[in-house]
Amino acid sequence: MKHDSCRKIHTFMEFIFRFLFFFLVGDILLQTADESELDLMVTRVTKQGRTTGHTTGVYSEFGIYEVYDDYLQKENIYFHCYKIDDEDDIFCKDGDSGSGVLIEETNKAFGLLIANSKISPESLVCDIQEIVKLFELDLYRWV
Repeated sequence: MKHDSCRKIHTFMEFIFRFLFFFLVGDILLQTADESELDLMVTRVTKQGRTTGHTTGVYSEFGIYEVYDDYLQKENIYFHCYKIDDEDDIFCKDGDSGSGVLIEETNKAFGLLIANSKISPESLVCDIQEIVKLFELDLYRWV
């Protein structure tokens, strides 16, 4: 049981570190995107992940999702999330969670990658605006 708690803490800390590294350390100050800038099945997004590197996807849906977490071995419910469909390449794999996601055309911060599907070509991204507001953050992109 103690080992599981340590793994959960390590996973959470790794997620936070990736978020801090991608968005809070860097050269370019980013703006955040709002929902009015998103078009279903049109808006292309991009991210730089630890496992898959630079990939792109297409915004396909907004909603509430129930996801089974293999690592924690339980269901999690995510609110205010965006579903991203893979394009030619896989948008994300295990190890990419916490990656910052940007709208490709405007380079605005869109969200944080939180989950990928093992059975279909889609990923979940949580809205970054609430995080920015809650912690009063300025976001930067490393160049």
